[in-house]
Amino acid sequence: MSNPTLAQRVMPKDARVRFDNFPGQIPPRTLKEFVSLAAFQTRNVLKLIAVTVAPERFGLIPVTLLPPVSDGELPTFDGNGTTEAVYGHSLVSFMDSSDYTFLHTLADNYPELEPRRFDAHVYRRRNREGKPYEWNESLWCSVGGLRRAHRLLLQQQHKTPGMAE
Repeated sequence: MSNPTLAQRVMPKDARVRFDNFPGQIPPRTLKEFVSLAAFQTRNVLKLIAVTVAPERFGLIPVTLLPPVSDGELPTFDGNGTTEAVYGHSLVSFMDSSDYTFLHTLADNYPELEPRRFDAHVYRRRNREGKPYEWNESLWCSVGGLRRAHRLLLQQQHKTPGMAE
């Protein structure tokens, strides 16, 4: 990939992650955890209803909740609940697969790079087992591929004739 550029907070659509233990919670062990969780859950339940039932009504980005894959796992989502992710995936839909890669995918495909080495230091991010997990949430694109995708996206949105490169 020549002349790479970076977009932050974009995950592949097949990612399975948790943020602040959202969605779902690990059961509380103490009264203090229970009280804290009750307050936190009230906010999360309202947010969960808003993003899954009627996100457009509240001006929110829809979130796709994914059920646990096996016993002992927790619900997850794809990590793409940001405007950067929505826009990034809009651009990626117009790119050749050789023009972009997700750091999350590279970390999963190349364990010899030790991508899980710093998981213990991660704050607020979890995997489907509820353990600390670095998401590696960035999208790397070639500048040329990004320019073409941006032009095509604008053409689609505005139905205007193509612009010369």
